[in-house]
Amino acid sequence: MDAAGLTFADSMSIRVLVLAARTLHERGGSLLLMRPQRPVARVLDLTGASKLITIRAETEPEPRP
Repeated sequence: MDAAGLTFADSMSIRVLVLAARTLHERGGSLLLMRPQRPVARVLDLTGASKLITIRAETEPEPRP
């Protein structure tokens, strides 16, 4: 998901992202946030949500195994 336009993330928005990431993980998928702004990425990191959500600073293609 392109998160470049997301300028603020409160506890409810973090919760929604974490629940989505868990649901996707249970179904064999994952949640990828592209280009989150620095404050949003910091909140994801501080809350531990970045352990469940893949965060990429650039829009580069995902590496293949």
